Amino acid sequence: MLFYATLEDVKRENGAATLYFTTVTVTTEGEPSSRLILNCDGCSLQDLKKSAASVGDFGLIVQVTAAAKLLDGAENAPEFVVHGKFIDTRFVGDYALDKLLALQSVDKSSSK
Repeated sequence: MLFYATLEDVKRENGAATLYFTTVTVTTEGEPSSRLILNCDGCSLQDLKKSAASVGDFGLIVQVTAAAKLLDGAENAPEFVVHGKFIDTRFVGDYALDKLLALQSVDKSSSK
């Protein structure tokens, strides 16, 4: 499955790495926000850290193993928690910001 997400945290415990991402919700109107918790055994954390040094978003390929809808009604809480295995990623920079700015410029031009 493909996601656009922002890296929030990386944890290493007992030799296993876990990546925590939050999906980018401005890419598709109405898309639910999700918290991705990904097993990253064998992936290159060095490459990920280099990319993460620049603030921005990632395109992620993930093998989803479980997903659950959260019942937490807290403001800004994700709607879903997705567990899975990290497959691959590409740093896409400010994808969400660029998409939002493009949407805003379309809205302004269509309202004229």
